[in-house]
Amino acid sequence: MSPRGPDAPLPAALAGLPADALLGGIDEAGRGPLAGPVVAAAVVLPAGLRLPGVRDSKALTPAARAELDALIRDRASDFAIGTATHAEIDAVNILRATLLAMQRAFAGLRRHPDAVAVDGDDLDRRARGD
Repeated sequence: MSPRGPDAPLPAALAGLPADALLGGIDEAGRGPLAGPVVAAAVVLPAGLRLPGVRDSKALTPAARAELDALIRDRASDFAIGTATHAEIDAVNILRATLLAMQRAFAGLRRHPDAVAVDGDDLDRRARGD
């Protein structure tokens, strides 16, 4: 398991990219509750912009999370939100619904990044049933 938290290294998908690469990230919220949608966000950061502390929102205080939210919205080249409804979760399961929300978030981007880090490195493997 890779280290998490604000000082964790860049994910392997983003390490070693040229300084002018557009970096993207996708993460979800809402996998734990028993009801309601699962929501995912896709964010594209401008070339060369690195935002210290943007790693794992669960490791942040609510105040730090709110501060980073405002900073990301202000500085991002693009961002989009995708959702999967409770009916979709019931129909396909929470994992596949999470992937659907992530796909919808990515599809909503007007500007696509050169590389994307997706939180939950085992999502694809688990969705295939490996």
